[in-house]
This record gives sequence, structure tokens and C-alpha cells, in this order.
Amino acid sequence: MIIALFKLSFIFYLMSSHHLMGSHPLIPEDRKFDGYKVKKERCNFHMAKSEAEIFESFFGHIMPMERLLLWYGVNSRVINKKTRRAVLGLIDREPSNFYHPEILGRRVAASTAQKEQTLILSNVSVKGEDVSAVVPTLLKAFDLYGGGRYKGDLMNGSSHHIIPRSRDRKYGDEGFVTEAPDNRINLPRGFHTRFHQVFGNMHPQEQLQQFFAVHMRILSDSTRFEVGQIIGLPARDFYKSRLVEKG
Repeated sequence: MIIALFKLSFIFYLMSSHHLMGSHPLIPEDRKFDGYKVKKERCNFHMAKSEAEIFESFFGHIMPMERLLLWYGVNSRVINKKTRRAVLGLIDREPSNFYHPEILGRRVAASTAQKEQTLILSNVSVKGEDVSAVVPTLLKAFDLYGGGRYKGDLMNGSSHHIIPRSRDRKYGDEGFVTEAPDNRINLPRGFHTRFHQVFGNMHPQEQLQQFFAVHMRILSDSTRFEVGQIIGLPARDFYKSRLVEKG
């Protein structure tokens, strides 16, 4: 746990201190109509302008809880059932419990898309293994196909290794088995490209660390604690056992 928090602090330091040329709005401005105090300083994450542009190009104008939902849709095939339930427990929280009280107005409403897609993911990703159809559904629900961002992607899929092949056990001592069938998902091509622009060759647990580093200022204390517990797990307790076997 201590090591995980140190990693988070280091990531946060790197991202917040490198070329302070811009900021990334963590809560979309139009969500003020849902009761969020979007003008609060903690709702902006300072990063290099180029990094902010990549984040905004990838995520569009969706809420952090919906971003976590999208991350889950991509990665849930490799995560064990206990960890999947823990992540879904975060996604299923009421906004008043998920977010920091300073950014919450008296009336805060979860988006209809968020509630509907959480239900879809609960049915698909906990009870079954096949999540290949979930990401396009989420991209539609969150209107991420708008503006030509992923135009044509519905019929133009691309195979994605959830744990990158560069992290395979043959390249080091991490023990990942990246050619397992569970480790592949078909993603819309443009979305796949932007996903790697944001996360590089991070494996899903590291991606969650980055998510936490960027968003932690707007998360409630209890959400921070729960996320910290998840990202602090040993890899063998986070992933399905067959994906972290030692060679």
C-alpha cells in the first residue's frame, strides 16, 4: 500500500510539475446544470498543454466516474472477479459519495447514460467474460463519436492487448502472460490509437494509478481510500491468476 501511494505521488508530481502551460477540466463545465461546482480550483488539473489536449481528445466531455467506467469496459477481461466487483462498487456509488463535497451543490444528479451503462456492465462483466461489445456502446452513450472523433470506428475494429505485449514475462520479471485469449479485446481503431496515447504501455493497474493521480483532488475521502486499496494490490490479486504466472 505504501509503495503504491509513493508511486501515485511520484506520478502526480511529474504530471503536475512538468511545463505548467495548461489545465485539464476534470468536471465538464456544462455539468454545472447538474449541480457540480465546476469553477472550484480543485476541478482543474494542471499539466502540459499537449497532455491536456490528449486527455480531452480521448475522454471528451464525460465525468470522471464515466471515465472510470470506460477504463473498466476496456480492461475487465483481465481483472479477477473480486477486483471487478470492487471497481463496480466505485462506479455504482452515488455522486454524493464518489466526489469531494467541496464540488457538490445541493442537487447533484448522475447522468442517465452513466446509470444505464453501469447496469449493462454489471450484467456483462461480472456474470460473463465477453466485453467486446461494451466499449462501442459506451462511446455511443457518452457521445464520444461526435465531432468526427471516432468516425467510422464502428465498422473498423482493431485488436488490443489489454496488458501490453511489451510487459510480457519474456521481457522481464513481472510474470505477465500477454498472449492469453483473455488479454485481447477488439476496439474501435481510432479509440485504440488514442488509448495508447494516453496510457502508453501501462498495464491496467498502472492505468488506474494514473487515473487516481489525475482525479484524486475531486474524489471523496472514502473513494480515495477504496481506489488506494485496489491499486495497492499485488498483481496476482488484481489480475486473473493465469495472466500473472511466472515463467
